[in-house]
Amino acid sequence: MKTIPASSMATFLGVNTGIVGAAVGGAIAISRHVSIGFSSFLPWSIAFCIFYGGNLLFARIWLTFHSWPVGPVRPGSRFDHAYGVYQLLHVFFLYPITFSHLLPPPFTSLWHRFLGARIGKQSFPSAALICEGQYVSIGDHVTLGANSMLAPHIMTGETLTMGRIAIGDHATIGVNTVVYGDVEIGDGALVLANSAVTPGTRIGSDEMWGGNPVRKIKDIRPGDPAWQQREPAATVMPARIRHATLGS
Repeated sequence: MKTIPASSMATFLGVNTGIVGAAVGGAIAISRHVSIGFSSFLPWSIAFCIFYGGNLLFARIWLTFHSWPVGPVRPGSRFDHAYGVYQLLHVFFLYPITFSHLLPPPFTSLWHRFLGARIGKQSFPSAALICEGQYVSIGDHVTLGANSMLAPHIMTGETLTMGRIAIGDHATIGVNTVVYGDVEIGDGALVLANSAVTPGTRIGSDEMWGGNPVRKIKDIRPGDPAWQQREPAATVMPARIRHATLGS
């Protein structure tokens, strides 16, 4: 895990001080309104909900109003500060929900969209882990295998580098596969189980890749068991064009 700057810790603690005050104040006000003691279970439950909900709102606002560039993170930069605050929010409030495995498929998509990921229709990352969703774009009808992970961050020694991940329509990511940042996976592509898709990899449409690190195995043709039946290519906008803004 990257070292979190002191400025990020100060921001996180400062905002949380306000959220704690709002949570306690709200619980006291409600307990007085309904004439129950603040020491009972209900006011404390209300305070916890306000506290946790306040931090989720804080996370959503933080993601919305900060830019998330690609490339190395320079220590002491504004992005270093912003990412540090995001790390703290992730560890204390976002990580427990992501790893709970209690959210059914429709809600996992909503959750990852809430965290900034762009996810197409009929794509349900119910058993996958998506880190830094603001760097991830997933097309329509994509299958993410159990325990697969999309990890836009790349740590090399003390250097953290961020890269985008773009996955096209009808692609399949096998179980226990890790996809790192700066990766493009085309429409109808298949990445086999237990693979590692390393930074800079470009997987074309209708290609099968596998291994650690991945390498191309073959092209997928109609009639192949791995072929994904879909609309004719002339009526579908290619993923490379649709996600072109990811590289900007």
